[in-house]
Amino acid sequence: LIWEDDYPVSMLLKKILEKRGFTHIDIFTNQKDLVSAFKNNEYNLVFLDNSLENKSLWYEVSAIMREIENWDQDRKRATIISSSWDISEKLSKLNKDNWMDGVCYKPFKAKELDSVLEKFL
Repeated sequence: LIWEDDYPVSMLLKKILEKRGFTHIDIFTNQKDLVSAFKNNEYNLVFLDNSLENKSLWYEVSAIMREIENWDQDRKRATIISSSWDISEKLSKLNKDNWMDGVCYKPFKAKELDSVLEKFL
C-alpha cells in the first residue's frame, strides 16, 4: 500500500517493489481512500509519504491504521514505512514516536529500500 502525492515517485516505488516480488500494490493520493482500503484489506507493507504539505494528515493516518489493527485482534500488524526527502535525525525519531516501523528516504535507491525490506519482512 502506497500513499504518495507525487505520481512519478509512486510509480518508481511500485516498480521497485514489483521487481522484489510484490504483486498487489495499491496507490492512493488521498487520506479517505487510503484509510478505507486499509480498513477493508490486509496489507503487510505500507509506505506513507510524510512530505505532504499537511504533516498532520500523515500523523493522523498512521494513528488510524494502528487503531484499525488494534480493533481487529486477528489482523496481522502491517509494517509502516515513512517515505521522505527529509533525512534529519529529528524525522527518524518522529517516525518511531508515531507508529512507524522505519523510514526510507527519497530519492529511492534500490539498496536502501532492500535494507528496509529485509529488516521488517
